[in-house]
Amino acid sequence: MRTLNRHFQRETGQSPIKWFSGVRLRHARKLLETTDRRVDHTARHVGFSTPSGLRTQIRRTVGVTPSEYLATSTGEQPSRTPTRNA
Repeated sequence: MRTLNRHFQRETGQSPIKWFSGVRLRHARKLLETTDRRVDHTARHVGFSTPSGLRTQIRRTVGVTPSEYLATSTGEQPSRTPTRNA
């Protein structure tokens, strides 16, 4: 197994897990951009155990929340849920 990991690292520049996570995240981003699927459905579809896991990965990778990411990729304003003043 270590030999496979070393060869994979040498060929791709990443560990197998990091590479696979990147593939999964790119697929999720593509689905969010090109379909009307919600984050929770997309997260399950691409193999995240929870929608919050996908949200966290998008935030870490892109620097914004999924709704902000979609707004910038589609040119729309992100939808904001009004907050109540106490």
